[in-house]
Amino acid sequence: MRLRALAVLALLFGILTQAAPAHAENGQIGDVAPPFAATPLDGGAPVALADLRGKTVLLNKWSTWCRPCVQEMPDLERLYQRHRGSGLVVVGVSVDRPGMSGAVRNVASKRGTTYPIWLDPADEFTQTFHSTGVPESILLDRRGAVVMRWPGVIDVDDPESRLDLDDLRTWAARGIELRSGEAAKVRVIVAEEVERYLVEVTARQAAPLVAQLRERVEAVRVAELDRHTKRLAGLTDEQRDAVESLTRALVNKLLHEPSVRLKDDAGTPRGERNAAAVRDLFGLP
Repeated sequence: MRLRALAVLALLFGILTQAAPAHAENGQIGDVAPPFAATPLDGGAPVALADLRGKTVLLNKWSTWCRPCVQEMPDLERLYQRHRGSGLVVVGVSVDRPGMSGAVRNVASKRGTTYPIWLDPADEFTQTFHSTGVPESILLDRRGAVVMRWPGVIDVDDPESRLDLDDLRTWAARGIELRSGEAAKVRVIVAEEVERYLVEVTARQAAPLVAQLRERVEAVRVAELDRHTKRLAGLTDEQRDAVESLTRALVNKLLHEPSVRLKDDAGTPRGERNAAAVRDLFGLP
């Protein structure tokens, strides 16, 4: 019971804190993006994708030698400026070879790019996300889960692409609806577990009283047999065993129903009244 209750609480805590699922290996749609980090173009320590958790992130893999990549940068900039206030972060991940940071900076400047540029000269992006080429873009929700992938250039004038990128509230609403459904299921599970726990606890509360009652009745049985020792003196050992078994069976039969009632009604007003009556009738503490 305790382990199951702990498991339920852990599940409840995960949902209420909007914990994401476990990392996937290749960042497919519906999976949480695998760990990934790169060095900012402006310098400094490597930045991890996990650092952007809580924001909607558009990762764009590109290279200076890729003409379509360079051509779509102004479009990505417009998306970034339009939605950055709503939490969108566009990250351009350059996979140019080592020593090309100057060329990367020059291209980004000429294209008017202000969104963050990360340097990935070892092209870890391709292996991490199972990317097939450049350009390629991946949209992550606030939990870090992949919600869309675009191999090739994103056509911002295409209605489907524009909806997927621009209507961020739709993605948020979907996430909220999903978490609400999960939370409802958890509430049912927790309610069931609480009820079972209360039943078990109240039954435990009745157990000591039932044990005391059986001890008292057993003492009466033994005392009565001792009192009639002379009458039983002529019985054989087999007959004595039969009397012992019979009296024990009678005691168990008589106490079965009261014991069940005490356990079933424990923790209720009727149960308290029954318990008080039993204590009073049998002189139990």
